[in-house]
Formats: sequence, structure tokens, C-alpha cells
Amino acid sequence: MTTETLTCPYCNAAISIQAGCSAGQRIVCPRCGDSFPLRSNDSFTDRPRPSQPAQTGISAELPNKEEVPLPSRWSNRLIGCGVVCVMLFMAGGGLVFMLMTQEQRRAYDTSRPPRRPGKQRSVPEVEEVPRVVSVAPDKLAALGYVPARVNFLFAARVPELLASPLGMQVLHNPIQQGESSFRLENLPKWLGLRLEDIDHVVFAAQIDDTVPPPFFLVLRTTGPYDEEQLRQHVKGTRVPSPSKKTIYAFRVPQQDIPLNAWFADAHTVVLALLANQLEPLPNQPSADLHQLSGELRTILKQRRESVAPVWIAGHSPDWRKSWAAVILNRMKKEDLEKVASLRTFGVFFVPTRREETQEEFLIVKGALACKDESGARKIDEYFRALRRPDADLKTVLDGPWLTLQFQTSPDFLARILKR
Repeated sequence: MTTETLTCPYCNAAISIQAGCSAGQRIVCPRCGDSFPLRSNDSFTDRPRPSQPAQTGISAELPNKEEVPLPSRWSNRLIGCGVVCVMLFMAGGGLVFMLMTQEQRRAYDTSRPPRRPGKQRSVPEVEEVPRVVSVAPDKLAALGYVPARVNFLFAARVPELLASPLGMQVLHNPIQQGESSFRLENLPKWLGLRLEDIDHVVFAAQIDDTVPPPFFLVLRTTGPYDEEQLRQHVKGTRVPSPSKKTIYAFRVPQQDIPLNAWFADAHTVVLALLANQLEPLPNQPSADLHQLSGELRTILKQRRESVAPVWIAGHSPDWRKSWAAVILNRMKKEDLEKVASLRTFGVFFVPTRREETQEEFLIVKGALACKDESGARKIDEYFRALRRPDADLKTVLDGPWLTLQFQTSPDFLARILKR
């Protein structure tokens, strides 16, 4: 009797079957134990069924369950359900564990700074230096406390200077005038503060025919200071104030200079030579430089540089009739005639570094307003004659205004400060 070969759909085992089986008849696989029905499109299902089954091979008829028990074996569906149940159990257990230990893990995470990806535990990390945010000259908060009558301003922003080698020179090199000199880095020490505690310093003076000219030194701190601690450091004596200002008189250590300090607010201290010079100052800072002259506002708002850690500005109808004549009279007569028409000026110093060579240099930008256009041309000639070989001078004339820019060597500020 002929036999046909089928393939088990579950385990792909070859099964020998007698010809003549009818469609729908279930066949038991001797390998995996699963049963499956014969399909109607099998080639041997339409053959006549023999009267007697063959004695060899596998019977085409499904035996009774009592006679031929199926093998005890899990089906594929049951195995799949078991795997899914185990995965759900593990996921649920992990979730419960994370919820129960959340506080302990959070405490461990915040107990030390996180490591950056890719860094080894044994290799110490170098802390990044926070980027210093620049502040425009007219946005310095200390300017709100200077009086209306001042006509000369000098400002230095300490965080920007500390971030530059050239800026460090400005802080550490002496500012010398004749036989007297002082360093900017020593100003905070007068009050018992560190240089890092100062955000910016503004020196304001009324340069007229008064000798010495009234001046004000405004220090703005990065954070609130302790007024009582500063008073104890300077050993100050409270001065009666008609305006109820908190003013203390003290003497600068090692220099024996009498000064008066007004604690204007939690971030601002104003120094002056005389206590009565502090009385007219506004109890609240003036907004938007309204107390300054129109000429100074023009320099600081329209002609200023957006970034300048050190700058100087001033205005006078005739500098030769002011206390500045002490300095101007040292100039040659022909040079003095060239600069005599100068009325308003603003000079901004910007330390810069070339990225390709890491070379430090200084960019100086100035805006000068003269009496007329002829005066601006004379000052242009004066600066061109004064130019050093290492300076790249550029000038632009615009009526009575002269705008100049030049880059020079790092020792330029040191030379200027010693004059």
C-alpha cells in the first residue's frame, strides 16, 4: 500500500501517512505529540480509502484517548504565557523596589556633584569657570547715586577685569599722579572687603576751579554686606545727618586720609572727603541717568561701547578754566591749542585676545565732541602725531564729533596710569 509524507505544522517533522485519508481527519505527530487535521487540498485525500488499514506505518484513524494517550508536553501558547507572566512579575517587583528606596537614592545623588558622561572616576574633573556677563556703561547701578553736578566719571567693573590678564594690570598697577599713587585693588580693603566682593566702582568728581575738586567714590558689592561689620573694621564714628543718612567718619589705614562713608543700601557704599558732600545725594538712586548733564548722557547712552570694563567720560565748557588745567599746562603750547576745543569725551578700554595666537592686546575706543568741526580736525591731527608704531589708529570725523579706535600693546594702560 502506498504512503504519503506530510510535514508537522508545529515541529516540521516528516510524517508517513497511508494514502486515502479523508480531509479533516486528525493526525498525531509522533515527535511533538500535537495533532492537526488533514487539509482538503492535500493530494492524497481524494483517493479511495482502503478497506483495511495497513499494518505498517502510522494509522490514519485517530485512536481513542484511552488507548493512545497524548504525550505530556506544554504547548507553545502555554510557554509564551508563562514567559509574559515572569516578565510582568519582574517589572512589578522592580517598580516597587524603586518606590520604596526613592528617598535614599535621591540623598545619594545630591550628596556629591554629578559626573559628566565619559569621565572616569579616577580622573579628577576641572571645574568650569563661570562666564562673566558684561554690563553696558550706562547700566552700572552705582551711577544712580552720583550727584547732578559732577562732570567727570571713571568706572571699572571688577568681574570683567579679573577675567582678563590686561584687566588684572588695571587692578594691580598703581595709578600715579605726581608723587601720590594708589591701586584699585586696595579700595575694597579700606572697608574690609575683598576684591571679589566688588561688582563695580565709579569715581565721580566735579572738576571746576575748586581745589581739591569734590569727588565721590561709589562701590557696588556683588552681594549684601554687613553694615556693622564694615563699621567695626573702619572704626567709624557716626556723623549726625540732617537727611538721616547713615554716615560714618573714618581714616584710611596706612595713608591717614580722612573719609566719610554713607551706607546707601545693602549693596552700595559711597565715600566722600567731607560728610556734608554726602547730604545732597539722592536717598534713592536716580533712574536712567537723569541727574547727569545732557552731554554726559549722550556719551554714555548714544556714543558708548556696549562692552567696556573700564571707561572714562567727562564734560566741561572749557577745561582750561577748571582744575584740569593743572594737567593741561604740562602739555606743549602747540598741543594745548589743538585740544583746547575739546568739550565732551568718552574713552572705553576693551581687553581682547586673539584666539589663534592667544596674544593679549588692548582696544581703545573714543568719542570726542569739540567746539566745532575745525576743532575736531585739530584733535585728529594731534592723535595721529601721537600714534605709536604698534597702534592701529582709525578715526572718523562727523561734524564736531571725532570717533577714534586703535589697538595697542598691553602696557598701554600701565603707561597711561603712571602719567
